[in-house]
Amino acid sequence: SVDSGGIQVTGNSPFGISERPSISRDGRYVVFSSAASDLLAGSSDTNGVADVFLRDTCRTTGGIVPACVTSTSRISVTSTGAQADQASVNPVISGNGQYVAFSSRASLTSDDTTTGTYDIYRYTRQTGGVKLINITPTGQFGNYNFAVGLAISPDGRFVAWSDSTQVKIFIKDVDTNTLYDVATPPNFNSSSSLWPPAMSDNGSVIAFASTHPYVASDTNTFEDVYVLTRVGSTTTSMTRITDAASNGSVRGDLGVSISGDGNLIAYVTKDQEAGNPVDTNNALDVYVYNRQTQTKTLVSVGIDSNGSP
Repeated sequence: SVDSGGIQVTGNSPFGISERPSISRDGRYVVFSSAASDLLAGSSDTNGVADVFLRDTCRTTGGIVPACVTSTSRISVTSTGAQADQASVNPVISGNGQYVAFSSRASLTSDDTTTGTYDIYRYTRQTGGVKLINITPTGQFGNYNFAVGLAISPDGRFVAWSDSTQVKIFIKDVDTNTLYDVATPPNFNSSSSLWPPAMSDNGSVIAFASTHPYVASDTNTFEDVYVLTRVGSTTTSMTRITDAASNGSVRGDLGVSISGDGNLIAYVTKDQEAGNPVDTNNALDVYVYNRQTQTKTLVSVGIDSNGSP
């Protein structure tokens, strides 16, 4: 979180913190949100709210990029380049570094007719354009809770998010301009928790944690981790991967992660999951679920011969 000259921000605002970093797969581009007002040259950041910034480090896993000049730019701006009048947060960058999804309470495009609510945008780095994401071709909006994060595919085509007010998962296919509701609970309960989704590279497998029962066998009333597969708008399978005896120890707020091919899902729980008798520490641990073999492996273990956590 430095300006284009490499000078660290002073936090020159009442809430001048920088947070929510996301990095491209080659390490060159980093996005983050910040309420600092001194990241741009010429004191041009005068809106007094959090913005989303893109840092070009001019470095990749292969070394320094030739003839590249490091820079910091604000990307949460309107289609005319004007600064936003309300906060923009929760950025995530695609693996190829070409696209950034983020949420904003400001109306950054002409088709955003909502007021006072957070909407989702996708920024294209090569053109500098922003596109409203949580909208259907007929102008209907898919709700978004600004307090939780987003997921974007490596090529930027798919953007997924959770709507905790409806306990739903939405995914947008930007190429076809199609908004899908892929996880609708059988019985709506607004008091249920729903954490940000993790998405496979092709957008067909999504993992998430929720206290809501998405399958009839989930009767424990506690938080569980689910994995869904989809083809278009059709959810082809919905599987609870945490144990039925879960007693409230799953921690969706600490994140769920998924491998690029969608086969492996990592999550955090205090429970002793089936097939892992060495987990006796009664503490938070990390497990990996294998969809192909339907097995769970405790991975937060030491190097002793027993593999104890």
